[in-house]
Amino acid sequence: MVVCAVLDYVREVTNAKGAKRGERLQALWSGYGEIVRVHLEAAGYDTVIVKHVAPPNIASHPRGWANERGHARKLRSYEVEAAFYERYAERCPEDTRVAKPFGVRKDAAEWLFVLEDLDGSGYERRARDVSDGELLACLEWLAGFHAAFMHESAEDLWSEGTYWHLATRPDELASMDPSPL
Repeated sequence: MVVCAVLDYVREVTNAKGAKRGERLQALWSGYGEIVRVHLEAAGYDTVIVKHVAPPNIASHPRGWANERGHARKLRSYEVEAAFYERYAERCPEDTRVAKPFGVRKDAAEWLFVLEDLDGSGYERRARDVSDGELLACLEWLAGFHAAFMHESAEDLWSEGTYWHLATRPDELASMDPSPL
């Protein structure tokens, strides 16, 4: 992460007086970047989450990128995510709340997502096991989320509704033994 340029952008989109990199929360798949918490000074929020996507150069990647289709799929997923935060996230009803996007920036080499830190907004719990009631609440959220945009054409998002479908995994599907599944 190029800290100065990223923190300058965070200050710009949050109207913060200062911004300081905090802990790394997660690495992105295949060395494509990271998610970090950034601490703000004199802003409406104490912290924000920054997802910095910097795809590796496929020509010099250690695995040789035998599967460029996977690389293209990952790039498309970040394009879709950017479109969602730029055009749809703020339109989600309160009962299907998602992280507020402060800013999304893309240039030729990277994406930068500056998002509300949901921990600071009262959503700090992470469940490993859920009760039937909690599972039902998750399904209700998911149904409400899809209902919010059901009658809209969203050509800039996934046509199948998600990253995870067989059309995105033809190599994996072809390598499977024949079965009823």
